[in-house]
Amino acid sequence: MQSSAGKREGLEAVMNEYGTAIKHLIYTYVKNWETAGDLSQDVFVTVYEKWDTFEGRASIKTWIYKIAANKAKDHLKSWNHRKVNLFEHSFESEKAERLTLEDQAVLREEKEQVLSLMMAMPVKYRELLLLHFEQELTYQEIADILNLPLSTVKTRIRRGSEKLKTSYIYQERRGTGHE
Repeated sequence: MQSSAGKREGLEAVMNEYGTAIKHLIYTYVKNWETAGDLSQDVFVTVYEKWDTFEGRASIKTWIYKIAANKAKDHLKSWNHRKVNLFEHSFESEKAERLTLEDQAVLREEKEQVLSLMMAMPVKYRELLLLHFEQELTYQEIADILNLPLSTVKTRIRRGSEKLKTSYIYQERRGTGHE
């Protein structure tokens, strides 16, 4: 068992190491930065509370990502999320108008286009693609986090990549912004 000071130091280290990545991971589920920030804090509270239960069977990174994925999924199932989601759509265009020209230009970059296409994909592909390509997790780490067979992870990443490529090519042929 670790001392309270040791737990705090450990928590601080993992927050520095994984804080931004965890927030990005959660965002891929909830699609809202404020909610992602709140849930990220919840993840690290849970990490602190469960610190003594970490058995080391997986890496600390895998353990924290698993907690984050579960928190995000729990949030999506919650009544509060479904209720808030109904009202947010009406304010999206207003938020876009408040962006600076520089921010709007950044949003148009190719990476954002690909990320946007990823976000539109079903969760079973989106979460795996983002964990693999954005978070640079191995197939095995993803399988451990999501409790999926390794073969399923490989298949979904391959199929998701194919769907993403097809969507990207289709959007490019249509011409972005010309709907």
